[in-house]
Amino acid sequence: MTCDSLGIVQALAVPAIAFAGVWIAAEQKRLADIRLRNDMFDRRFKIYDAALTLLRLATNRQDVGGDIDTMVAYREGTQAAAFFFGTKVQAYLEEIRQNINEMNVRQAEARQGGANANNSLTRGFALQNWCANQIENGILIARFEEEMGLRPLRRFACLTLPFSTRWRN
Repeated sequence: MTCDSLGIVQALAVPAIAFAGVWIAAEQKRLADIRLRNDMFDRRFKIYDAALTLLRLATNRQDVGGDIDTMVAYREGTQAAAFFFGTKVQAYLEEIRQNINEMNVRQAEARQGGANANNSLTRGFALQNWCANQIENGILIARFEEEMGLRPLRRFACLTLPFSTRWRN
């Protein structure tokens, strides 16, 4: 090797080492993100399970709120949602609670009778159907899915496409 060749190799070694360091750091961050997602899954699943349990109970019997233990279990199961989920899931959990509370109020009004008993009963059944739809139509899963990390992390999305579609004009 001549002196010029050695100088070029030495000059290229520094950027190559720097590139390797950046690549290693990026891989460590990606692995840390995956580990965090996996560590959070169990905690997030407990919140999802509390919502699913309450919706199942509301679907099977309309008078869920009469059972204080059920509502307390839901509150205890979902109280950590602010730490593990964004505002969309938190708002959805609150929507579930409000609809079930209203369903219980309407059911109590229907039992008491009176002029609005039929309207209350109709509204109570509509709310019970709303609860059933959350489970049967996959709405509950869809609301939790993105933040639960149920979809695989994408890395280099352009490399997952077939070669022919990457270079198409």
